[in-house]
Amino acid sequence: MLPACGDNNGLECGSGTVEEGGQCVADVNCGPGTVASGGECVPDGSVICDQGTVFDAATSTCVVDPSACAAGTVYVDGACVPEDDTLPGMADYTEGAEPNDPGDPNVAGAFDVPAVGSSTTFYGCVTPRVDLDGDGNLDADYDTWIVTASGPTVIDVTADGIDGLAAGFVMISADAGHSPTLDNWQRFGVNLTGDTSHRQVYLPAAGSYALLMTDSRSLFLDAAGGPDACYFVTLAAVPTPAATSLVLPVTTGQDANDVHVYKYDATTAGSILDVSEYTTSSTLSPGFIVLRDDALYGSAASGGPYWTIGNLAPTGDTVQIVVDNEYNYGLTPQHFELDAYDIGAQALPTDGSDVTVTEQNGDTGIGYVDLNYLYFDVGGAGELVQFDVTASVPVNMVIVRQDIFTPDGYFDVVANIDAFGNAGVSAFTGQFIKFLEPGRYYLATQDPAGTSGDTFTLTSTLTVVTPTALTYGTALGATALPAGGSGFHTIDFTDPVWIELAATGTDWGGNVRVQAYDLTGYGWLDHDYPAVLTSTQPATGAAPVGRIMIGDSRDFLIRVSATGTVGAAPTYDLTIGDRAFVDLGTIEPGTPITRTGEALAASSNGATSQGVTRYLVRGTAGNSLTAVVTPAADADPILRRRNADESVAVSVDEGFDGDPETLATTFAAAPTDWVAFTVGNFNSSDSTFDLEMTSRAPRPYVITAGTLAFTDVCADANAVEIFAGDDDYLAPAATLPAAFAGFELFGEPVGATPYRISSNGWLAFNPGTASGYSNLPIPTAGVPDGLIAPFWDDLVAVDGCRLDGADTVTFQWTGNLYNQDAETVEMQVVLHSDGVIDFIYGANQVANGDEASSFGNPGAAIGAENMAGSFGHQIGNNAPVIMASTSQTLTPM
Repeated sequence: MLPACGDNNGLECGSGTVEEGGQCVADVNCGPGTVASGGECVPDGSVICDQGTVFDAATSTCVVDPSACAAGTVYVDGACVPEDDTLPGMADYTEGAEPNDPGDPNVAGAFDVPAVGSSTTFYGCVTPRVDLDGDGNLDADYDTWIVTASGPTVIDVTADGIDGLAAGFVMISADAGHSPTLDNWQRFGVNLTGDTSHRQVYLPAAGSYALLMTDSRSLFLDAAGGPDACYFVTLAAVPTPAATSLVLPVTTGQDANDVHVYKYDATTAGSILDVSEYTTSSTLSPGFIVLRDDALYGSAASGGPYWTIGNLAPTGDTVQIVVDNEYNYGLTPQHFELDAYDIGAQALPTDGSDVTVTEQNGDTGIGYVDLNYLYFDVGGAGELVQFDVTASVPVNMVIVRQDIFTPDGYFDVVANIDAFGNAGVSAFTGQFIKFLEPGRYYLATQDPAGTSGDTFTLTSTLTVVTPTALTYGTALGATALPAGGSGFHTIDFTDPVWIELAATGTDWGGNVRVQAYDLTGYGWLDHDYPAVLTSTQPATGAAPVGRIMIGDSRDFLIRVSATGTVGAAPTYDLTIGDRAFVDLGTIEPGTPITRTGEALAASSNGATSQGVTRYLVRGTAGNSLTAVVTPAADADPILRRRNADESVAVSVDEGFDGDPETLATTFAAAPTDWVAFTVGNFNSSDSTFDLEMTSRAPRPYVITAGTLAFTDVCADANAVEIFAGDDDYLAPAATLPAAFAGFELFGEPVGATPYRISSNGWLAFNPGTASGYSNLPIPTAGVPDGLIAPFWDDLVAVDGCRLDGADTVTFQWTGNLYNQDAETVEMQVVLHSDGVIDFIYGANQVANGDEASSFGNPGAAIGAENMAGSFGHQIGNNAPVIMASTSQTLTPM
């Protein structure tokens, strides 16, 4: 028995114990070849015993192993044979030509799993030969053997090392058909004290697996091997062990690198089996496979593996747990345990009847096990269900899929009605939930104020709602609003450009609300499952809404409801079709688009006015667009650039009657490489206007490396301080001097545009509201745009200033990288009124652009981009491109 731990508060351990990882463990003294871990001595890979010997932990020496092959022999297919030049010829398969590591075009070899009772042998050598990661050390050599199984089977693998190789291996799935179930599956054969690795592996499904041969030390330590370091492997197929019954709540076992099979048969309908594997061993990594009715169901991986299996039936529904742990390099068999719970469930009424629920709070002390689960079934893919559930006391309610958890360990939530930990709700009525897949689901619930044994009552009605299909462009007339308060439809779009949703209501209350949801989504409508578009229109139909659909090929679920109390027999009309607009096609540089005598409706100046004239034009990403509206003398126009949902992006209203208005913008990257705008009229009479549009390609820069001198401008009395030891600070908006009125960025006028400067090494004319500590490639659409970045990274302790000259503006930063005091920055941006931009780096610029960051991306981005973030020049991104006492000059072409 280990000495007892003392009081562990404050990490103070009693006699005979020491603190390790926040726990008291036995204080052990380990000899050569082992290291203390978890209160025991475990192999550290520094002592590898030769053939015929085995490591003795008591003496930390290699002693004769009477059960192993003697020195000078190798285990081959059940016998010990001489280790001589004839050995390779004894193998059924010999390694093919290098390179044959994972990802290489070649493999070491391939074969099928032999029949049960038979074996296959293969031979190869492990020779590290390349340094792909550039760390100055040769990378481990992994010989890739492809092993194909015809079905689930147990293999017994003995890998014997030759001439100093501590033979080891790892197996992973190499079959796309196994994904995603076996994406986390891996099994290791490891020996950190000898040259032979031996274990059993359960191959859970038919298909191909990659068996990667290497040195055991390469799996956990540094690369090992050599020109003569080889292996001889015997792979035998053995019978799968007979299943023994899983004991609840705890089943224990000893892992000797063998396979253990357990089975469980549920006793009640709808119950849930929860299984977790634990070990106190630091040399064993748990892992198990779940089978349901002999079919692969799941793979529980290391890091506290667990699995929940729901919707169990009392007959003909057997769950098997196959334990073949990920690895075990202990010197002796290692203990493991399976903690398992059968979580009972009951049916959730669907017809308005009651069910009494008995609280399980605190029964096991495991939160999710102590919840109450009520099951119900969904009949078809994409089914929409109206829920009307009331409770006799406030309860938490969450709807989850049948296996309760995702493989990542999170509740597999469909609808989070009232999360656990909240005060609870007494009613969930008139609400709609959409389900993607048919099958069984659970309403997990709990009375947060209750205790184990308390009861509460649920009354529930579940009503399946079948949406009707709409035809694009065809009116749906006089449709009765269902008693549930919402009418549902679906619509199949075929590449529309600009759609209109028009609705009216009769015997209505308030406005007509029309919502569109992505038809592939799921969850509680307007909560877990938000609407893509919500339109609130007068019931008279006077204000339909639109949406631009370019690049959006989704089909939609449409919901129609009232914002107020409806009358006795409410009906609605609904039409979804084309919005009235002028499609101007694609504009090219050098080819203007001109239209004359365009209609301008009276009093159409409002942002939501239906009388505006709508336009849409496409262009090349990065190209500028200038649209000039010249009105008749009696008109006062307003231009508005529109987003996809018709909200206003930019308004232009500089002049008065008869004055032209100019919209200047830039085309973004596809699929949003379009500009939509509307023209309205402040005056009360109809009129006309002429429209002329031109486009220009971005004006690139010539980038020249140089050695412009860094001079500390912040020492100048005229300098304006911007930063003083700052971190993640975005300075207030400012403008350039009057001499910069014509300053352009990639050919776009920005001289009068306010800019903001960040302590993280950039300034931008479309900055957003954040200091942006995590750099992105240049260009990247999305703020900050209109970017000038001499060194965009996570910087701290930043000092900086601005100094205006006759025809220059200089911005300066000094500081260091986050959590890396020695990686200093000293740099400037110099803007010239003629459009030239200098990046200047001082003698104290140590950071070069590829430093490993403690937060965000590793390294810095250096360059500039246009206002849309669709075109730019990247000097470097996470690359060593910056040196002290150098400069980069960007000169407009």
